[in-house]
Amino acid sequence: MRVSVLFGQRRVLVDGRELPRRSPRWFDLLAYLAYRRKFDDADSGFVGIPELMRQVDWGRCNAASVGKQIRRATLDWAEAGFPHVLEARDSLLKGPYRLAQPAERIALDRGRDAAARWLRLREHDEGSAGRAERSYAFAEAVAVGERAYACGALRETLDAFQRADALAADADQRLYTLGRIARVQRLLGARGDAVDTLARLDDLRRAVAHEDVVARVTLSLEAGWLAFQEQRLDEAEACAHQGMDLLRDAPYLFVPLGRLHTLLGEVAEARGAFGDAEERYARALELWVVGEWAWGVQAAYFNLGQLERVRGDALLRTAARRGRSGLLDESARRHYERARTWMEREMAYCARAQLGFESCLDRLELARIAARCGALSESASLLDECDAHVRRTGNQPERARAERLRAAVARYARDGDVIALLDER
Repeated sequence: MRVSVLFGQRRVLVDGRELPRRSPRWFDLLAYLAYRRKFDDADSGFVGIPELMRQVDWGRCNAASVGKQIRRATLDWAEAGFPHVLEARDSLLKGPYRLAQPAERIALDRGRDAAARWLRLREHDEGSAGRAERSYAFAEAVAVGERAYACGALRETLDAFQRADALAADADQRLYTLGRIARVQRLLGARGDAVDTLARLDDLRRAVAHEDVVARVTLSLEAGWLAFQEQRLDEAEACAHQGMDLLRDAPYLFVPLGRLHTLLGEVAEARGAFGDAEERYARALELWVVGEWAWGVQAAYFNLGQLERVRGDALLRTAARRGRSGLLDESARRHYERARTWMEREMAYCARAQLGFESCLDRLELARIAARCGALSESASLLDECDAHVRRTGNQPERARAERLRAAVARYARDGDVIALLDER
């Protein structure tokens, strides 16, 4: 078996047959392994995952993900009739890896120095101050954005990811930042901007023939959330299931999978299918615990608590319309107590994980629950906490929510208008 690497055409031939292309990064991987196997006999041509991550652009993948992708690619090539492309010293999941053919059976269409320049080995070895500075600035902007997002500071998040997008050096980085920007724009209510950003993301993905499943799932997710916000529930559900199909072969991507379950849970809740919604939220919680995504765990606690409050509201509304004293309905009260437990758990988790300091949505939920249970003084105290919080943070959307809730509670206290209390949003 003979391996030929054609740099000019970005093709790899095995005994004259072209190795199936997966994405541009796979040519970079194989070309680098071919160079090491043919010209650099250190460690018998074996290359570990950390070195591959430095030399080949794997985007946001961690070491475990890189190993899984290499193992999957090797198995796919074997099924396509190329059984001996790569070999691993320890395992296909952990590496280190090298081309399976010896140096004399590897041909490159350019010499050692030209191949090194193509692979940017000199730049990699000597370092490029400008590129390193730009890479650091990109990573710093992303870190600021992720931290701000975890704290609920959406304007700061958007600014940080827009800075990162301007500093992005390649398609993988731009796909990542555009996905984040679209999500924050949606959460801020800038639907038109979010749609435009998703269109840019999709155009970029198509232009570079990108096969990254995360980018494709991001498109499905954000399109689904936009549809959900406009009450197009069937479309939102279809987008979520499309994302699920994309992740069928990547079940280890816990974060996007949990977000898809959350979207399906929101759709089910909007339809009144509370049992289905609870199952989806609980599944998201399990995935985010396994994936160690603290922000997701916090969100799952909040969603489960809010769901219990909505369940109680449905019972309370029915009782009020029948002329009964809805606030004393014991079935509704049990749901509200469970909602309180979830919200208190969420707040304790946020304190331990140092999350969500810029948001008071959990306190607003507790204020709603207290008012529905007739504890108007407790509700007023919680709303006072929210007022102090939004004055400090300047979170105007939450200020407006707190004011609407305070007005609804005052109307209930004055007129006994339960429906007005339940209709507050």
